[in-house]
Amino acid sequence: MMCAWEQLLAVLPNWLADEVDRYAGKEIQEIRLRVGQIPELAIHNQTLWLDRIVSGDDLNFVINTASRYSPWAATTIEHGYVTAEGGHRIGICGDAVIKNGVMSGIRLVHSLCIRVAKDYSGIAGAAGKLNGSILIIGPPGSGKTTLLRDLCRALAKTETVGVVDERRELYPDGIQRGRRM
Repeated sequence: MMCAWEQLLAVLPNWLADEVDRYAGKEIQEIRLRVGQIPELAIHNQTLWLDRIVSGDDLNFVINTASRYSPWAATTIEHGYVTAEGGHRIGICGDAVIKNGVMSGIRLVHSLCIRVAKDYSGIAGAAGKLNGSILIIGPPGSGKTTLLRDLCRALAKTETVGVVDERRELYPDGIQRGRRM
């Protein structure tokens, strides 16, 4: 398993990055941050609660850092999330900005849910040798993106594979690509 751990820690305020790194290690799945509440770390089937209260400034730090201090330019923020370096997805909950009946952004952020991106090489197994179509379905957090990433890598060993990944989730910086030259 590979995780862009340093990129994850880089988007967190220093106090939180230190706590996450010390208590959760690299097995963390989600970090849930709510203004006025203590952070919640989801680690497999258990939850770890930290002691410090999350502020609005903490949430702004995460969004600004993840979007390289340009949240209005992040193309996915209008869909309620931003993808940070390393493929970590940050779900954003706040007051929606509506223009002409369409959501165009979020202001007054109330909470964030950071999904930690993981890369498990070899999990596609025999699926990489199948002919035809493959449908990948499952609930949030079940590994659909992780499986698709490995499946593309496995197929690229023998086939030409094209991936359109506007959100930079499948192959963010630091994730091995299956290139064939």
